[in-house]
Amino acid sequence: MTLRNWLRGGSLGFLGVFLITGLTYFNDSLLQGTFLIGNNMPFSVYGTLVLILVANGAVYGVARKLALTGPEVALAMGLTLAACCIPGSGLMRTFPSSIILPHHYAKTKIAWQNSDILSYTPNQMLVDVSGDESGVLLEYIQGRDGKPGDPPWGAWMETLGFWIPLVLLIWFALLGLALVVHRQWSEHEHLPYPLATFVESLLPSDNGEKSSVFRSRSFWGAFTVVFLIYTNNYLVTVTEIPWIQMNLSVDMQTIFRYFGIVSPGRMGALTIYFSVIAFAFFIATHVSFSVGISAFLHAILVTVLVGAGLNINDGGYFAPNPQKFMIFGAFLMTALIVVYIGRDYYKRVVMAAVGAGKGGQKIERHAIIGLWLAVVATIVAIAWITQLGLDWQISTLYILFTLMCFFILSRILAETGLFFVQAYWLPCTILIGALGPQALGTSTMITLLLLSMVLLVDPREAFMPFIVNVLRVSDRKKVKLPAMSGGIMVAVVVGLLFCTWLTVGLHYRYGGPMMDVWATAMVPVMPFDTVIKEHQRLEAQGTREQADAISGFARFGAAKPQETDFSIFFALGMGLVLLCTMARLRWTWWPLHPVAFLIWASMPAYAFAWSFLIGWGIKAAVMKYGGGTVYQKLKPLMFGLIAGELVALLIPSLISILWFVVTGDKLPPFRVMPG
Repeated sequence: MTLRNWLRGGSLGFLGVFLITGLTYFNDSLLQGTFLIGNNMPFSVYGTLVLILVANGAVYGVARKLALTGPEVALAMGLTLAACCIPGSGLMRTFPSSIILPHHYAKTKIAWQNSDILSYTPNQMLVDVSGDESGVLLEYIQGRDGKPGDPPWGAWMETLGFWIPLVLLIWFALLGLALVVHRQWSEHEHLPYPLATFVESLLPSDNGEKSSVFRSRSFWGAFTVVFLIYTNNYLVTVTEIPWIQMNLSVDMQTIFRYFGIVSPGRMGALTIYFSVIAFAFFIATHVSFSVGISAFLHAILVTVLVGAGLNINDGGYFAPNPQKFMIFGAFLMTALIVVYIGRDYYKRVVMAAVGAGKGGQKIERHAIIGLWLAVVATIVAIAWITQLGLDWQISTLYILFTLMCFFILSRILAETGLFFVQAYWLPCTILIGALGPQALGTSTMITLLLLSMVLLVDPREAFMPFIVNVLRVSDRKKVKLPAMSGGIMVAVVVGLLFCTWLTVGLHYRYGGPMMDVWATAMVPVMPFDTVIKEHQRLEAQGTREQADAISGFARFGAAKPQETDFSIFFALGMGLVLLCTMARLRWTWWPLHPVAFLIWASMPAYAFAWSFLIGWGIKAAVMKYGGGTVYQKLKPLMFGLIAGELVALLIPSLISILWFVVTGDKLPPFRVMPG
């Protein structure tokens, strides 16, 4: 890439950073529209990409020098996607409210007052409201009737000074990990990267010529059909025109009740998601089948256990339970297997990073940089949370579990194309459940819970899953990964500072987003409610002071898992992944991929189950009766399904924003994707 390419692509990318971080709160909270990001395939970015590339093809035909090239678009998209983890559910939707509203609820919750629970919280984790409670807390909740004015930054500075560096350290460590595994996943293991494959199919050539997919009739045919279906449904939603809505969902509850299946949730409706069908078509049939069948397997498991009198998902969001330990066991075993598979390459990276590599295959510079970045950022992050009063042993486990969570979420996306994925376990929950309150004490427990409240409460829009696709596309378009990584680091720093300034300022101007119950009434409350139960139990047993006094390795000596079932289900999760992996190596006909046990309890797996199975069925039929030739011919059609859905979701959001700006009125939200 030339300097001109870097300047054009970088300028467009940073414009995207400011737009996505500036418009998301406005759209999501004020207009209450469809989330601009919402998952790891934000229609706001990918839908805009499709429109830009269509326009870019026209520009190329008129003035070739003005057309954007493939590397420029890859750079711009990469910087924008890196910032998508900031303004929505991944962080900023809950972050400001989480660190100030506990002071509000402490005034109304008797249990909090009796336990004086906020006194156990490290000062820098919550906003200081002691100096001017009315100006800091009440104005945050009520707003200033739209009047301009600076927020009371003095009360926020110490807390932001703790959280912002920690968030950046976690992201930098994950960026380093993504750089290390990129070559192994992309070229050695040949993971499909369905989302990146879709983007690569659309990008122009190095001189700006439009992709051949835009000349495909099947692409435009599929695009048009999907776009018209959603446009029709949107018009029915926002107008009084008596058109017929094209229902993409069929109720299946009767069938589940007939078979006695407990709580099928979203799986109880057969809902068509065109993008999901297409992504299932791009991956191996045993993988798409496993993703599609996973929710059914979980529903059967829950039904059997409920019949035996065991509820494995008992307790609140932060409370330990057997299901969380089962999923954690599956994540841990998957991480061990993934590292084992790539052990030769990772060993060479480590040797090259310390200057001990001799001969053999040369290790790329980006992998060495990534390893050092991951190691340094991880060590600093551990030290950063240790200053809260945590023992370094607990801090180390917490940070490693956090990195592992995002690492496996990224692997799932790269291998399955499941762009909406959640973990359904938290590092704090595992540590509390495994060691027990008597080994941790109240202060350590609340610190761990508050860390998860900010860093992991809803990882549907996570940094590393965005980045693994960015690196894949950038590498294919010959964008230098070290330089790309530097741009990503700058983008997230600038985006995080800008979004924090903007969001907190809007909260004080118009009032906190109190209508968002999840962000303001649940997330800021759940950690404290969880700890109070354990705190009261320790008080009743007369062991609270003893638990608070334990430190260092003595905590592990005093460890006692809260429930025996936790260990059993942890072993079950590990065992299912291991046995499934071994079966796949032993028998070519084995139909189940271990990914099923990573996602089977999650809402996305339930919501997308039917669409994955439809995509699996289509590909299986095509490969059996048409072979590879027909499969290749159908790819543009599948790309058209994805592009049509993305653009069809983008247009209503743009209309809603413009309508509000012009008229001051809100249009009814048009929601399609789950969550």
